[in-house]
Amino acid sequence: LNINLINDLADVDNNVAHNNYQTPNTTNLHTHGLHVSSSGVADNVFLEVEPKHSQLYTIPIPDDHMGGTFWYHPHHHGSTALQAGGGAAGVLIVDDGENEVPPEIAEMEEMVMMMLLLDMSTISDIQAEFNSDLWQITGTTSSVVLVNGQTEPVVSMQVNKWYRWRIVYASSDDPTTFSFFEYTGDTSCEMQLLAKDGVYLPTAPREVTELPLYSGTRADVAVRCTGVGTGSFGSSSRRRSRRNLMQRGRTDDDGGGGGTTILTVDVSGDDYGAADLTSFTVNRPCYLADLTSATADQTDTVTLGGGGFVVNGDAFTDSTTYLDTFTTGEIVQLEISGIANHPYHHHVNHFQIVTMTASDSTYFQVGDWHDTIYDGSGSLTARFYTDKFTGKMMIHCHILIHEDQGMMALWNIEGTEGAEYGGARLVDP
Repeated sequence: LNINLINDLADVDNNVAHNNYQTPNTTNLHTHGLHVSSSGVADNVFLEVEPKHSQLYTIPIPDDHMGGTFWYHPHHHGSTALQAGGGAAGVLIVDDGENEVPPEIAEMEEMVMMMLLLDMSTISDIQAEFNSDLWQITGTTSSVVLVNGQTEPVVSMQVNKWYRWRIVYASSDDPTTFSFFEYTGDTSCEMQLLAKDGVYLPTAPREVTELPLYSGTRADVAVRCTGVGTGSFGSSSRRRSRRNLMQRGRTDDDGGGGGTTILTVDVSGDDYGAADLTSFTVNRPCYLADLTSATADQTDTVTLGGGGFVVNGDAFTDSTTYLDTFTTGEIVQLEISGIANHPYHHHVNHFQIVTMTASDSTYFQVGDWHDTIYDGSGSLTARFYTDKFTGKMMIHCHILIHEDQGMMALWNIEGTEGAEYGGARLVDP
């Protein structure tokens, strides 16, 4: 993957304020969720692309990379919330390999949905600390969710046909539960979860009625609607938002509590006659082999928050200070806490849920893989492989204003570049 990032912003406001909003016109690039190197000119969040400069990123994608839905956004410490939260983000898709998934999944019509929450008030407050005009607002300062750049779009679907929705929830804050909640005519819609954070479920699909989405996460969902009519999709009355999320959206009430619409499906045409989806599993690369019964080589603890914008009690120091050091080709077990208030995200390697008493036990299950997680349960045990890549491995809260103010840290991964865990086929034959 080669990307030439050109920073055409004005060369102003170059103030530096560690663990605070700073240098709003300096940027860089993070490929969120890709299993790639964090070194050199790959997915290196410590590169700085200053105003009127450019940077060519060269990011080798491993041959065994699982197909999935990912995204990219700026990750310069101190300006991430302003830039990514202001719309500098997009979708990345790694195609499934040949015969990787059943034909009914491979041939399913896809709809890419980049859901971007613009928190106008927060962005305006950050921008007010600087002199430049990077972000200007006229009219309302209420928050709004854009779907592929549109407010409340209408999505056309054929009666009784499956569509694969590739959803990226690019919010800088505001976790929210999404669902279908109001219908007209004879329409009724169902959702079958296929993958989360770019990784297929251990067994897919999984029927869900709600999608608990939070900053940085992705959900691949098969959607089928029966009967001619319309359906509203948006934040349900049971949403777990930190404040009134979509103030500008339309609120509907069907007698069952209603919700806030971010898109409407318009279902029409002849009955396509799609059959129910059949259960399937996929052949996984070694870096995603099942770890639920494995023995870890190392154990570490991560606590988000608990006294300011900190990880394990400390705010971010610098690019050479590490919480711990791991070796490539090993299994690491994590005890993670604080996820009731802070979406946990780490770079380079996905992690697998080993134990978790989830608030939503349908969406979050033991064996699922994530790169970002948030749930009212507050804690979980997870494991991951230190697969292939040496260098810095970042962890942070994905509420971007928290990250900018210091809620992030680093692990150092040493050893042999390219090394894989030799027992992957033993823990997951």
